[in-house]
Amino acid sequence: MELDSIENIKEIMILGKNMIKNSYSPYSSFRVGAVAVSENGEIFSGCNVENASYSLVVCAEVSAICNMISKGQKRLKAMFVFSSSEQFVTPCGACRQTVLEFSNADTPIFVVNNKGQIRKHLLSILIPHAFSASALPEESDL
Repeated sequence: MELDSIENIKEIMILGKNMIKNSYSPYSSFRVGAVAVSENGEIFSGCNVENASYSLVVCAEVSAICNMISKGQKRLKAMFVFSSSEQFVTPCGACRQTVLEFSNADTPIFVVNNKGQIRKHLLSILIPHAFSASALPEESDL
């Protein structure tokens, strides 16, 4: 999937930038927003939410996916990750695993820096040899 084939790209860009503004990141000052595009083309947003205990941080990608799931959608068509950095910031390992749960290896991950520049990665490149539900036994021996 190419960027020009995604409907509502202007809306996605505006929403992602607004999610950066909504980020709650008083400890790291690293703001991240995300927009998940479901299989049917609906868009869902999220931002990172930090916590003083650090381990309770909710990443923007997970926030957007939870928003998507709570609205009844179960499959991602694409994920957009926006950051307050000049660098292109890809999802952390936990987010890559979460994205995989609701998509497939060919899912495009578009990363957007603070200049609005966009870079595309396939999930399979970001999480090679991924662990997925297909590795689990159908029935437990327990």
